[in-house]
Amino acid sequence: MPLKAPVLGGIALGIFCGRTLGEVAPEAPSRHVQTSFSSTEEWNFNQTPSPNITSHWIFDNVNSLLQHWPNTRLRNGHTIVPGLIAPGTLLYHATTTHAIPTVPEWVATDPDHSYVYCHSPPVTGGDTGGEDGAMNKDTEDRDKGCWHLTLTPTRPLKVLYFDGSSAAKMWGGPMDSQDLLVWGRVRKERTFDERGRIEGLCKWGRGMGVDGFVRMQGDFEVMFCDFSAGLSVVSFLKLPSVDGGFFPYPTPSAAAFRLLEAGSWHNHFPGENRVRLDYSRLVSFYDTELFPSLQTIRAGHERWDHRLEGISKEDVDTLRVELERVMEGEWGTTKSDVDWQAVFSVVSTRHAERLEILRYLLRSLSTAPQDETLAGLKQVHRQLTATLRPYLLHSVRPPPRAQASDLEWAVPAWVHCSTTHTRAVEMNPQLTRSERLLSRAVRDTSKEICRVLVGMWAEGKIHVLDIEENPVSNLRGTSLKKLVENWKTKIEGLIAWLDWSVWARCEPACSYEEMCYMPQWPFFKHMPPGPTPDNPNKTEGVVRDRSSPDDDWDRPVPRCIRRIEPFGV
Repeated sequence: MPLKAPVLGGIALGIFCGRTLGEVAPEAPSRHVQTSFSSTEEWNFNQTPSPNITSHWIFDNVNSLLQHWPNTRLRNGHTIVPGLIAPGTLLYHATTTHAIPTVPEWVATDPDHSYVYCHSPPVTGGDTGGEDGAMNKDTEDRDKGCWHLTLTPTRPLKVLYFDGSSAAKMWGGPMDSQDLLVWGRVRKERTFDERGRIEGLCKWGRGMGVDGFVRMQGDFEVMFCDFSAGLSVVSFLKLPSVDGGFFPYPTPSAAAFRLLEAGSWHNHFPGENRVRLDYSRLVSFYDTELFPSLQTIRAGHERWDHRLEGISKEDVDTLRVELERVMEGEWGTTKSDVDWQAVFSVVSTRHAERLEILRYLLRSLSTAPQDETLAGLKQVHRQLTATLRPYLLHSVRPPPRAQASDLEWAVPAWVHCSTTHTRAVEMNPQLTRSERLLSRAVRDTSKEICRVLVGMWAEGKIHVLDIEENPVSNLRGTSLKKLVENWKTKIEGLIAWLDWSVWARCEPACSYEEMCYMPQWPFFKHMPPGPTPDNPNKTEGVVRDRSSPDDDWDRPVPRCIRRIEPFGV
């Protein structure tokens, strides 16, 4: 029988976990769509998460912010976050003329990125610096050199960050969130209209004091609105023009490879740390109270294919209102003082490698001789115990003659495991609506991780897998193998549900002369922006070879590429 609102440390758990977002945040729209576990808070080991839950996607998106690897793997961003770029940060812009831009332009956070666009003036004249038109440079007259501008903020710059591969000019969703702000809907035919996009964003953000917009492709960049406000020149150097650009496809030039190399420096935590995000002002398109129309659009689709096309006009209006609301006041300061980046990182770091180890052990046992199965299961149980040790109360013990179908006695351990990272935080009355969304994402994600792990641990206790001096469990033969398969299915299901990009890696590991590369725009067999993810010729599944033109495009799978000449992807 499921338990409801267990008492924890003398305080009913329901006080801080049985609320909807609308109840704890009066400013939220009064639309109650299930974003997480039921507010009645049942603690039933047999109750799996609702198919409508989005907390685990919010968790992974937030834990991946400003990290190149996960935002290259899952290109379609679902998060918009205000942030600051501090004085002393260096920003870079390549141009054909010795003149500071007087219109919105692009700056890079690494010089290896901006240098790809460092070209001599074309024979026909005109400035081809920055992103706009950079894919079609005339590089015939390279003797004239190019100009490379280095800038630094004179004050904290207010920026808005679009997650995902938001600078990748490709169909299928990477630029959806920007299109909604600029044009009110996704405009596939304007995929390459970067001039219209930057001018539209800057016009929209001008009244709120937004200096620029942070995006990512091969590396991170800022669409900067006014070079005369908040920037000073560090240097303006004439350099040799870049030898080539992105071309030829699909192999990058030497300069373009250095862009990929620089982007890889920000693959994992802490990512691009020159942008300081304000998590207390975050907006997520997986917030089903704010954007209910997207829930229907996502139904039946894999996470790879989640996008914002088809969002209702009402939800677009909500987006604008919510962004204007969260951008009020002084950025970078929160009344709660919660370090949300640390909270998310602690949870993922604590579980990512240990879940992989459990999967490895159980997969090994699936093919192990039967006489080794009991010892292997005991090893798995010790691994579970080590993971759950802080939550295994002395009083949490199976009653006499307990059955594996009745694990109610283990619920206190499950509750402690699920709520330990958010229990104190959720009592804080200073949390913003965004922070309550973040707290719920951490808690719901932890709840499912702990449901699986505590449930397996409790089954092991019942089957006497934790008593080393007893070489014989109450399981025999086929029952042992059945338990192995059952546990393996649970762990593999949990890993698939979490879908953390840290588990996407090159296997076997790359040699010293190689780097692990996640396929990314624009280095596909097809010229961007096609083919689309809804290509009728695509096949299901995640693991692909490069036998068809859209393999990398549709479901990118990491592979080893050379980091020492000759380069290639």
